[in-house]
Amino acid sequence: MLRHYLGPSYGISTNQLSFMQVSEFDESEPGVRMTTLTSVEARVCPRPARLCLRIQTWAVMHTKVLELALERSKCLCVCRHLVAEKGEMSRLIESSLDEYSTRSKKPREAGQHMCHHCNFVFQLQVLDTVSDGLAIVITKWLDLGSGLTPMDPKWRILADRFQGGDQEQEQARQAENCRTDFEKEEGMTQQAHTLRNLSYLNDQRYKGTKWKRCCGDWILQADQHMHLPHWSDILLLSLGLLALMLCEVIGGMSSYKI
Repeated sequence: MLRHYLGPSYGISTNQLSFMQVSEFDESEPGVRMTTLTSVEARVCPRPARLCLRIQTWAVMHTKVLELALERSKCLCVCRHLVAEKGEMSRLIESSLDEYSTRSKKPREAGQHMCHHCNFVFQLQVLDTVSDGLAIVITKWLDLGSGLTPMDPKWRILADRFQGGDQEQEQARQAENCRTDFEKEEGMTQQAHTLRNLSYLNDQRYKGTKWKRCCGDWILQADQHMHLPHWSDILLLSLGLLALMLCEVIGGMSSYKI
């Protein structure tokens, strides 16, 4: 947020915070194989100025059998409070798969849901990737606050470290329609974002020349090569620490429990 407050000579751009990551699980066993794609985009939303993220995760099931897709979906989560193994999240995935089996070929608009603990909204869809079976697609919008202080309630509530009084906590939890504000700002629309991610999954285009192999995953940083010199252990460590910090805030980038 330094660049927003002080000008282009400070900080980094929101585009530099954007990245995509693809992980492959149990690739040696086609019967239980799953592929996840996570993309993160950042924008500064006004009134008041705050940093917001749109995070979309694809869990590609590599099957069109609903029973198998439901079984494999039990490893998914939206955040630490919404886990597919139980409760509201389990019912939401099951109802989404049921809705998919009865709907027309044209997907319906995804409904909006909310984690009242983390104070963010999300959507969940079941889409057909054609080449790799069904995919559960989770899109969520996070409001990280003004970025002026690490004590910002919006930041701390996402990091699960909020210890304020009841009145302050209630204020921090108020829904501010982060999704609407994010989508109003200039940049890729949610539909275009979804289609782009699908295009990378089709025919494993994420293994193309623009992507970099790192720790078993495929990563694309800010729509360009992510240069990781083999001699730079310090750089790798720094990236790892940054990833851990981000994962703590958003409850796991991939929405997939390993």
